[in-house]
Amino acid sequence: MTETGSITAQPDALRTASDQLAGCADTVSRLRDGYEANPPSFTKCSRHIPALQRTIELLGQNHDRLRHELGRFNESLLSISQGTRTLADAVDHSDTVAAVRMNTLTSTIPGNSEGGQR
Repeated sequence: MTETGSITAQPDALRTASDQLAGCADTVSRLRDGYEANPPSFTKCSRHIPALQRTIELLGQNHDRLRHELGRFNESLLSISQGTRTLADAVDHSDTVAAVRMNTLTSTIPGNSEGGQR
């Protein structure tokens, strides 16, 4: 399921953002660590910041959507599990009823060596 504006609608967006982020990581590290006040690659890196921010927002939205869908999936699995248990209980009850009826029938057959009437 693809949705407009999401990472799933633009599969290369995450890869592109990742490449840009990797290219900027060294520059950001040098800025953070104080090695350079204004590294030459900062201008190149800084123009990618809005796209990176948007990608991070999209990832957050996709994460929230995925958590919601997983919650619904979990509820469905729980419902299936409960239904399966109910069905198993019904089958067990049906087997018990069938066994009792079979015993009743076989016990009424004349000459039955399993406890029938003689």
